[in-house]
Amino acid sequence: MNVNVNIEGYVENVVNNAIARGIVKTKAEAIRLGLLHLDKEYSLCEKVSKEEIIAVNKKIKEEMADIKKNKEKWYGLNELQKELGIENDNI
Repeated sequence: MNVNVNIEGYVENVVNNAIARGIVKTKAEAIRLGLLHLDKEYSLCEKVSKEEIIAVNKKIKEEMADIKKNKEKWYGLNELQKELGIENDNI
């Protein structure tokens, strides 16, 4: 399923901070992770099939391959702080 989502305000900040801290690498990954947490909290799905797990993992691998193909550089929080000259106690 493909979905276009307009994210702004507080939710946009959550997504951007998750990426900046290295929790996720893409906005799509942040949304997927959020949905998994929603399921965990409310038990929305009785059981996830092996096929669904394989499909999600395949999509993540495809996105990571696209990122590598474009030669984008991703930073973890510590790397980003060092790159920007920000000390840990300033955050």
